[in-house]
Amino acid sequence: MRFLSHNGRTVRFLSLALCICFLCYPIAIASPVSFASTDTEISPPDILYQEDFEDGDIALADPGLDGGMTWTSHGSTETGSVKSYESRIIMLNAGAYILSQQAVNRQEFTVSFTIINWYNTDARVMVAWQDERNYYSFSPTTGQLWRVMDGVEEELGKEIPKRLIGSPRMNPSVNRYKIYFNNDGKSVTITVDRDGYENRKDYELTCTDQNRKAVSRFKGGRIKLARVDKGTSRYWVNFDNVLVTGGKLEAEPPRTPGKLYVSQTRGDDSFDGTEEKPFKTISKALESSWPGDEIIVDDGDYGDQVKFASNRAYGDEGKRLIIRAQNRHKARIFGANLKYGDYVTLDGFEITEKSLDMGGSTAAEVINCYIHDAGVGIRAHGTNGRVAGNYLYRISIGMTVSGTNMLVENNELERLVWTSGDSDYFRFFGEGHIIRGNYMHGTKQEEIGKAHVDGFQTFDNNGEYARHIIIEGNFIEDFYHQGLMGSGSYYYHSYDITFRNNIFKDAAAWGMCISALKDVKVYNNLFINMKQHGVGFRGPEGKPATGEVRNNIFYNARNCYFGIGNSSYNASNNLLFNSDPYNKYAQEKFPNDIVNQDPLFMDVAGNDFRLHPNSPAIDAGIALDFDSDFAGNKRPSGSGWDIGPYEVQKGDLPVAYITYSNVVSGTTGYAPFKITLDGTLSYAPQGKRIVSYEWDFGDGKTGSGPVPTHIFPAGKHTVELTVTDDSGNTSTATREFKVLPADYPNLYLYLPFDRDAADTSGKNMTVVSGDKTRFEKTDTGRAIRFDNKESRGISVNHSDYLDGLDQITIAFMAKKDSKNTAATVIHKHTIYSVGITASGFSAAINTETESKKISAEKVENDTNWHHYAITYNGSEIIAYLDGEEYARVKCSGKIKRDASRAVVIGRNPWGDSFEGLMDEIRIYDRALNQDEIKHVMKGEHTGYRLMVLAVNGYVTVSPEKDHYMPGETVELIVHPAQGYTFKSWVGDLSGDSPREIIVMDGNKAVGAACEPTDPPGDIQ
Repeated sequence: MRFLSHNGRTVRFLSLALCICFLCYPIAIASPVSFASTDTEISPPDILYQEDFEDGDIALADPGLDGGMTWTSHGSTETGSVKSYESRIIMLNAGAYILSQQAVNRQEFTVSFTIINWYNTDARVMVAWQDERNYYSFSPTTGQLWRVMDGVEEELGKEIPKRLIGSPRMNPSVNRYKIYFNNDGKSVTITVDRDGYENRKDYELTCTDQNRKAVSRFKGGRIKLARVDKGTSRYWVNFDNVLVTGGKLEAEPPRTPGKLYVSQTRGDDSFDGTEEKPFKTISKALESSWPGDEIIVDDGDYGDQVKFASNRAYGDEGKRLIIRAQNRHKARIFGANLKYGDYVTLDGFEITEKSLDMGGSTAAEVINCYIHDAGVGIRAHGTNGRVAGNYLYRISIGMTVSGTNMLVENNELERLVWTSGDSDYFRFFGEGHIIRGNYMHGTKQEEIGKAHVDGFQTFDNNGEYARHIIIEGNFIEDFYHQGLMGSGSYYYHSYDITFRNNIFKDAAAWGMCISALKDVKVYNNLFINMKQHGVGFRGPEGKPATGEVRNNIFYNARNCYFGIGNSSYNASNNLLFNSDPYNKYAQEKFPNDIVNQDPLFMDVAGNDFRLHPNSPAIDAGIALDFDSDFAGNKRPSGSGWDIGPYEVQKGDLPVAYITYSNVVSGTTGYAPFKITLDGTLSYAPQGKRIVSYEWDFGDGKTGSGPVPTHIFPAGKHTVELTVTDDSGNTSTATREFKVLPADYPNLYLYLPFDRDAADTSGKNMTVVSGDKTRFEKTDTGRAIRFDNKESRGISVNHSDYLDGLDQITIAFMAKKDSKNTAATVIHKHTIYSVGITASGFSAAINTETESKKISAEKVENDTNWHHYAITYNGSEIIAYLDGEEYARVKCSGKIKRDASRAVVIGRNPWGDSFEGLMDEIRIYDRALNQDEIKHVMKGEHTGYRLMVLAVNGYVTVSPEKDHYMPGETVELIVHPAQGYTFKSWVGDLSGDSPREIIVMDGNKAVGAACEPTDPPGDIQ
């Protein structure tokens, strides 16, 4: 075939087989030269060399061609033609090649050629050929590219898919290739194209060689065409139309990118895909698309239509194919597979029943989709892909992330539901991934069956590895077992995994379990409410777990961090805090950390874990190698790094802050709930001070001062503190408390034994009794029998309402089997105990300041039923027998707490049991007075009376009862008659607020005084 005529005569394209590139898809050179699909006058200055083999003599240049080439032949070659191809070609047998005698003496050029190949017989095209030991080599058969330097062959671009560049297996396969070479003095770039835009992409393979020796050596060279197989079949590799041009020879796309429309209701696949005449299916739109297009999909169900063919490109760098739901989450598909969908974006679809699989694609995106009720939400497997802004709901496994350099960010994963196998939010393998800004929550323990739920999981017994991974800025809460379950003990080839700026909340087991992983960096995270451990390193023999633990906050995280087995890690600049004031960390165990200091989060209950400006975590961290926090704020913002996921942002205004203390060290308790509130940690900017603290308790009451104490009735109460500095600037903080109603206020253990050994106080204490525990009928009902045989004793699991109290009452009925019986009948280890002696009873209470004992002897010596009561009011211990006081001793301080000990009843600490009966066992969190003891002794719950009188109006009482339990709270609201205003409360209640809460700690009489709105004028 004549390719290009001499002296600018016409270009003639004769064979339909060659329409693959030059005829069907126009080619443009970087210079003014252009090639058209019809005969066109052209100017040839950038044509360096060419060969069309039409003259049949490769040793002589064709005089009819500008830049005609000459070749040396090696092995069995000849020129000729074949039936399926009309032009003369160079035909090669096994091992044969031709080598150009001309060298391309340019640093930038393109070699294009046609190859006619039967059965994908192995062939090579060498460019920049220096000698047999130095050249670049491309295989049209496989699409592979090599550099051979000093006789050593090295494949380039091994990681690049070859499906679009390799020659398809046909008989024959006729393809037009271009190899672009550019040495810019810093690197050698080689880019290869097959058939122009036939597969929707020009130049499918690009490799950059930065080897300095190669850059210095390869600056142009000769061209070699070779058949490299060892077969015996004749002439299965053939070449034609070799063209060498300066610059880069590029094809022109057939059209500019546009929009294609799909509508299930209005569309038809015979239409042209316009907005007025849309396609009916996504499949047809994909078939018609070009890189850079946008496919817009109307509402409807489209089934399983998002699939991609392997023999073409859909998107390209800078020309992304976007498939977008016109109305977010209104177009529904049943799963999707983005395999071969390189540079494709799937945006805004509802996806159900099947997983969304990214299929190993390159630079694909899945954004803004709603994925639900599927086994695996997203299989994010690919290279340089992105998964962002998706909402995943009711899936078994949220996402598996694998491949290279995947970015997974700002997704919400809610409510894992177990179907089979295991359930996790994320599993990750591969390298270079960033998983950030994701929110994982809503999983319910009853919905995950046998699954072990982890926030993040990786393992290597499947042959995978995890390397160079960054997991940052994620938030996980609600039910899960471990924030990270990472194991690398099988191959021990996973390393360099960084967790930073994450929040792990409410783990049912560990925050992070690091098993045989190397170089795991745990930086600036928050671990809050870990049931078992914070961060643990462990590894088998010879495979140590290694890493660092820096700048983290461990808040109620048990033992915080540790190493067991074979492990090695460095730790410093962490903050360790337990909100239980009775559980402190030993500084000597964590010498490089801050221990037992509240980090002062802005609102723990509201998940606002920003640091208050007075936090001890501020500027207390160590400088690390990243520059932002959980919210994206710059690190550091002060003189040093802050500890935890947030970097504080200080301002010039005060910042109010509320801390509190109560018996449960929490925000939920039973009415009446006594809470001491503290505003002294409120922040005033440098040079200023807080001058006032004003409180609204959220129950109609207000107060002032830095540290008020308030008793809350049942209900939800939002406490509000407003502070004012000496410049008049104000700030307000809130804290919410939930106060549960109590049928028996202040009563936290009540064992009447009418229903075996069940607590009937309404506070749900856990009572542990054995199968052989015995009960006996009495004149008043049933009692529990204790002896040293089988019915040895019972116990009540620890509760914060049963020790650590300011006050306490322990009361019970008991009947000895013999007069001389002496035994401990109730004790909480060394915290408190009550015993019966031969002629009386005794007790001991251990407070935070002292230990005191009390006894009453020679007060009884029989086997009758008696009522015993011990009260402690914060200043005295009083002993009552049958409602009468028999002893009193001074004592002060809060009762100690030991959360590891149960309340044991009927048996002493050494295992000896009381011989007798017990009944009506009660523990109150306050000291009952003598009248109350007598009520209790009689088994009465009648309580106290409330009398209310209003003059010139009326008072509503809530709840309205004949009698109220000791400690019960009652709301009173006065309603003045017309023409009157409320003045004040009188009697057992004072104040001028029309709404008040009264605590029933005795019989009460209350009056509401109202006065005329307009006092009468003077009489004239």
